[in-house]
Amino acid sequence: MFTRISRFFKAIFHAIVGEAEAQIPVQMLEQATREMLENLRSLREATATTIAFETKAKRELEAQNTRIKTLDRQAEEALKQGNEKLARRALQIQHEAKLTQERAEQTYKAAKARADNSRAKLKVEEERIQGKIRQLGELKAIHAMN
Repeated sequence: MFTRISRFFKAIFHAIVGEAEAQIPVQMLEQATREMLENLRSLREATATTIAFETKAKRELEAQNTRIKTLDRQAEEALKQGNEKLARRALQIQHEAKLTQERAEQTYKAAKARADNSRAKLKVEEERIQGKIRQLGELKAIHAMN
């Protein structure tokens, strides 16, 4: 019983809204397009932030890789010179650097995944907006002819 009454009022409401939209379709589409462009702007800013974080994480990972290689060379050089104590210290620091490098690698992978996801969302949203803009242009052309 309540379902039927609810369905009846929903039908009336949608008919009224549909009739109102039919009266001003260009303005409705323009407003929807403006809102989508505003959302796109926010999405671009968020994507830029995630890409910046990805770039920072990548630089940190590269720095840690370079540091490990440098410490490895220093340990080898210390052994060649016969300074075993210095070589052990370099290897100890290198071990700590490898732990830091592993964390940096995990951070980079997570940042890259988020950035790739943001890029994909941005691309989809841009395509949706281009479709709406084309639709708006067609509707305006039809409206101008009438």
